[in-house]
Formats: sequence, C-alpha cells, structure tokens
Amino acid sequence: MNSKQLEQAIARVYGINAFRKVDYSLDLQEGETDIFDLNIRVLEKPDALLFGAIHYDNLFSVGILLNLTLRDYIGRLSRLHLITDISENPSFRADYYRYFTEKKRYALNVRYDFLFRRLPIYENGRQRDIVNSRDQQLLVQAISTRSLKQSYFLGVVYERNRSASRFNFNFPEEVRFLRQEFFGPRAVYTRNSLNDRNFPTSGAETFVQGLYKLSSRYRVNLFAGEEGFEFQTLRGERREIPEAEIADFLRDVTPRDYATAFFAYQRYFPLGKDQQLVPELGLGMTLSSESQEKLFQNFPIGGVQRVLFTDTRAFGWNYAELFAPNFMKVGAAYQYTGWRKLYLRAGTNVVGLMQHVPLANAAQLDFDPLVLGRRLDIGYGADLSYDSFFGPITVGVGGNSGDRNLRFYFSFGYSFNFNDR
Repeated sequence: MNSKQLEQAIARVYGINAFRKVDYSLDLQEGETDIFDLNIRVLEKPDALLFGAIHYDNLFSVGILLNLTLRDYIGRLSRLHLITDISENPSFRADYYRYFTEKKRYALNVRYDFLFRRLPIYENGRQRDIVNSRDQQLLVQAISTRSLKQSYFLGVVYERNRSASRFNFNFPEEVRFLRQEFFGPRAVYTRNSLNDRNFPTSGAETFVQGLYKLSSRYRVNLFAGEEGFEFQTLRGERREIPEAEIADFLRDVTPRDYATAFFAYQRYFPLGKDQQLVPELGLGMTLSSESQEKLFQNFPIGGVQRVLFTDTRAFGWNYAELFAPNFMKVGAAYQYTGWRKLYLRAGTNVVGLMQHVPLANAAQLDFDPLVLGRRLDIGYGADLSYDSFFGPITVGVGGNSGDRNLRFYFSFGYSFNFNDR
C-alpha cells in the first residue's frame, strides 16, 4: 500500500461518519529498515450529539439552530437527525437512516420537513408583496452509496404547501390562502467531490432529479363574507370566479399527472495557487401534454442561498426572486483565496425563463422568458466571505441587466439550508 492508497483508506473510514477523529502513525519494526507497523487511532463519536448555532441574514432574519443526532437509537446501524430553527421563519426536520450493511452502502431513509418562510415577491428588484408559505414534505427512499462521492436515491415523496399573501398584490384580495399538494415517485443522482461544504476550492458537485407528480390538488380558501374572486390569466384577461364555480375552476386549471426534471452542476478549476474558476449550469423542465393555462409548480431561481435542493443560485437577483416552470442558467465565477480565511468571489450568469409549453409543441422550447417579457437576462455580483468560528460571514451585492437595481446580501452563521454560501 502506498501513501496515496493509505490516505484514501483513512478517508473512507472517516467518511462513514462514526468517528470524531481518525489518524495514524507508521512505526519502523525493530531490526528492519523498510518495514513498518501501521497504527490507526480513532475517537468514536458518542451515541448522542447536540449542536447549536445562531444565524442571521437579511432575508430570513435571526434564528437559533439546534441539531440532535442519535446513533443506533431506533435499531442497530441507524441514525436519527432532529434539526429545528427557532426563528421568525421556524423550520423542523426529522431525518432517519437505517443502514443494511456495516459498510453503510445501502440504506432506507425517511425524512419529514416543515418550513415556514416569509418570502418577498419582487417587481424590478423592489419588494411588492410578502407571501407566507408553509411547506411540508414527507420522503421515503432507498439510498445506494457507491462511494463517498456519489449516491443514488429512489423513493416516493408527498408535498403540501399553504401560502397566503400579506398585502394582496400577489394573490386576489378575496383569497385567504391557497393550498396545493401532490405525491409521486422521485429519483435522484448526486456526486460531490468538493473539498469543503461551505468554502470549496476544488472538486465538483452534480445534482440530478426526476420527479413524477401524481394527483396534484389545489384548494382556495376565501375570507369570510367573500362570494368569489377575480383571476387574471396568462394573457392578462380577468375572470370573475363565483364561489359556486371555484371547484370547477380548480379542476380546469389543475394539470393531470406530469413530470419535472432538474439538473445543477458546478466545478472548481484551479487558476493558480489561490485562484479558481467556477463554471455553473442549471436546468429545470416541466414535461406535460397539458395546455399552458394549467397551474404548474415553478422552479425558484436567484440569490446565494440554497434552502431546498432544487433552489438555483444566481448572481443578480434575490433569493427566489425569479420563478418559472422552465428555466436555464449558465454562469461562471472567479474566486480568490489568497487571504487567511477570506474568500472573494465575483461572477456573472445568463438566466432564461419560460412558461409551460405542451410536449406536442416542444419545438418552441427556445427559453423565451414570458415571465420577464424579455429573451434573456444577465446577472452579475460579488461577495466576500469570512470563515469564522461561528460560521460563514458573507457580504454581497449584485444586479442584472433587466432592471439595473442593486441587491445587497448579508449573512452570519450556519442556517437551515443545504449550503450556506
């Protein structure tokens, strides 16, 4: 075994996430000149671990994050994660893994997520409304981990969302809240060779998801005393929907079973000792033979956070400022890491959005962004991050060619998402 193979073996041991520390030493055997004894020292993690952190950003405000991890609490070779965010936007996650082999290459995963988010709705970079969104997801899936870098997921998911407009700009003023839900099979492939979760300088990350949405359902709840609501179509036409016709209207706009596909990729290429070039690609598609008048769920785009796996970060816009059932993003960033614990990043990206096009008209998929009224928009921005003891501290600014208004971002600490930067 050479030194590289030894380092890889130690990394695999550490990667099973059962040890807090793994190191080794080579001791020369007595009377020998080139034969060594390999001594491996491990510090096993306790069966229960509790972590806490405080975080703040100018979108989701301040919060306290608590993470309780229990090993072998519900059966042997199991792990249970309980995570909660105590904040103005409270969140909770229960994540259970049951492994089938000692090498932990196969597992059953059951996850429940609850997210309450006050999401600003923007127009030309200015906040127009706030939508209070309550998202719930139940996921049951089998996981195959072929290596420390890549995994396959196959399972079923149920999602339910309840959203309400605070200032009645985004929703009809007669509507108290809108509820939507679906369930269906889900397949995911991930590959991650990044050398750090929050401050990578090498490696790549790929995420691919296919989702088939069965039994989509919508429900509208009106304020007391209201006898219907006014609805605006994609063509700008306004329709009066009496209360007695709401059920028929929802049936007309609810799509039959349909599929979505999502792809995200980024890679860090070295440009020298302290510089990296980071190309990025994102793609989301809604695949259905239904008409454009149906209400399909949108992909969110924009900002530097990634709360959900299918969030797409983009320079030049606030978090989830853009949304559409079809999108494409191509971008690149430059990163400089020559200062101690400081990371400077600047980049640009091109984003195209498009409303749904029935599969029979797939030739029209030119990503003409009807949502924006323009073909393509270019976003640009820069941020500076510090790797502090309390977590990432990031200050950023960005804008785009569509409205030329600047967006500012500030965050402190680890937050309830999948990537903090």
